[in-house]
Amino acid sequence: MSIIPTIPYSAQYNTINREGHESPPPILGAPTFVWHLGISPHELEKGAVPDVPLQEMHDWFANDYEMGRENFFRDINSLLRLLQGSVPFSSKKPQVFNSICVPRPWKEEEWTQGEPFRVTQPEHMRFTLWWPDDLKQQGSEPPIDALRIKVHATAYRDYVTLSLYMDAGKPWNGPPFVRGDRPKGNRRQRIFEQVQTIYEKCEARLAGSRGARPIVEKEILPEQDLSNADAAALMRASRFLYSELWDEFWQTLGLPPLDQIIGKTGRVFANFRGLVLATPGIDSSPVFPGSAGDNPFPRFVGNGGLNDRGTASSHDPNEANAVVKAFWPFIRRITPNADQREYIACGVMNWRALYISALSSARAFDWEEESRGSETDIPAGHLPESLINKIVGPSGEEVRLFDSQSGKSGEGPIRYLVLSKGEPHRRQIGRVLDRINTMGTMRLIALRDWTIVRDASTQIQLRGLELDTMMRKWTQKRSELRRDFDKQKQDNPKGGRALQDQEDKALQELADKIEKDLIGLSAALDKIGARARSGLHFRINRSRFYASEFESLVASLKIGNIDTWVAYDQFVTRGLKPAFGFIDGVGSRLLGLRTRLQTVLEGIETSALVTQISATRQNTAELRSIASAVADANRWLNNAIFWLRIFSIVVSILVAAATLVVGGGGPQGLSNIMRWVVERMIP
Repeated sequence: MSIIPTIPYSAQYNTINREGHESPPPILGAPTFVWHLGISPHELEKGAVPDVPLQEMHDWFANDYEMGRENFFRDINSLLRLLQGSVPFSSKKPQVFNSICVPRPWKEEEWTQGEPFRVTQPEHMRFTLWWPDDLKQQGSEPPIDALRIKVHATAYRDYVTLSLYMDAGKPWNGPPFVRGDRPKGNRRQRIFEQVQTIYEKCEARLAGSRGARPIVEKEILPEQDLSNADAAALMRASRFLYSELWDEFWQTLGLPPLDQIIGKTGRVFANFRGLVLATPGIDSSPVFPGSAGDNPFPRFVGNGGLNDRGTASSHDPNEANAVVKAFWPFIRRITPNADQREYIACGVMNWRALYISALSSARAFDWEEESRGSETDIPAGHLPESLINKIVGPSGEEVRLFDSQSGKSGEGPIRYLVLSKGEPHRRQIGRVLDRINTMGTMRLIALRDWTIVRDASTQIQLRGLELDTMMRKWTQKRSELRRDFDKQKQDNPKGGRALQDQEDKALQELADKIEKDLIGLSAALDKIGARARSGLHFRINRSRFYASEFESLVASLKIGNIDTWVAYDQFVTRGLKPAFGFIDGVGSRLLGLRTRLQTVLEGIETSALVTQISATRQNTAELRSIASAVADANRWLNNAIFWLRIFSIVVSILVAAATLVVGGGGPQGLSNIMRWVVERMIP
């Protein structure tokens, strides 16, 4: 008979074992369209913190924190329910976050406010939406024309991410359609047609014709060998794949605008639109499929134009550079004013794919500065900036709206393009996209409250000057007082004690005044960065954490540099490291200023205390002298009383003797004798 042991598992067994596996990446192919949102809680204006005892104050903060989380996740769950409830073929119960979960090892029935603080479970969820051509179509299974949209929602400590991956080639219950196939469904065919337009117009630039060299060997400006019709076709493809397709998805599902769902409690701080395409590059034939078996995976050759050490040019063709330049007519029609911006273009995952994005970089120049306009360098036209709709804002300012994602203060989604070498490996490209989205989100959350931190730097600088001024004032005034009173003591040696009392009083008044100013400065430091969510110290430390995580993810992306282009890690080093270092420096400076302030305050308090102790010591010495004099006087008085008593006795004896001698003198005679004695004994 076998005995099955009963294992006493830890209450946190599942929690610690699942950590690190809670967010599996999506599985997808090409073409895939990505819409990634980062949403953070929006902190409403609150009243003043109540002036109550510490425990009541803690309860107030705890309740405010818990209620804020519940309201935020209530709206996030509303969005998740709307997404899952607006498409057919979804029989499962909608997946939502439970924001009031009591973590192990605490028991739910023993929970009280803040003991412990509740957490969100699950931290990550994923579900699949099937978007058919006809939403009214009924059935037990999605039709062949339904598009697969994988939704990943993740709850972090400070924000929530929502990623929608529209894998256009994957049908229900079948293998994915790839490049060259005839897909099923009207919407899927429209997508593949637009993608095919991009392939035909761009990849043709990689090969020469009739002995001519490829177009990609020429500069990207001016744009050459592109007709007006081709430019218009690429602009239509960009508009459809990055904007109109997602608008169509949102509208056909009948979803309300996002600000009506989460606008009261949440704010979007990250908005990415991505596109994944597969290209054979300079190979004569496409490299399919993505899983290579025992053959090496296809990669862009040439190491970006450099040798393995990055010290000299490569002998292999710079395929990555050629592909980026070949697709540039499409890329310049993804983001307005693309040729005026510095683009990120680099290899990822050891040249398995290319990542290309402007990352919201600023324009380096205007066309009118160097020519009559963009038509000089891009004669084919049909650029995205021509689609910008200019309206008048609430304050009379000009607002430029590019598409449905444009905000009234110039906001808009960051758009990126991923070009896979051949058909991508469905798991690997999913990890690449997940990492790109995660890196971008952490980059932005690390810079959250950037303007507040930047202002805090100036505040710290000025408060530091104020502290230095107070220190100089204390040192100079104290030296002047001591010098003045030392001179007075030399001029008037007999007035030493009175002058010392005056000096002690003046020093105490100076110390009290400086101490009052320092306390006011400490209160002013508490107000620095007061608008930062959860306080400036918390925000800076969270930024440090996310910046560190971001830099770790950048290294894991295995980035390759394309000669003459800016790689993502170079952008991090040149553009982000100074900002991250600045935030870290502000935190160190704030802590250093508080430490200096405390040290100065303690020094002044100690100096004042020493002065008081010195005065007390002198007063004690004088009191001892007075006490000694009083003791001497008491001894003299006691001696006088003793001899007076002796004298009284002697007098009494003499009186008695006189009475006997005189005899009949009578009382009058005795009285005369006593008066005579007293008159001579008492002056």
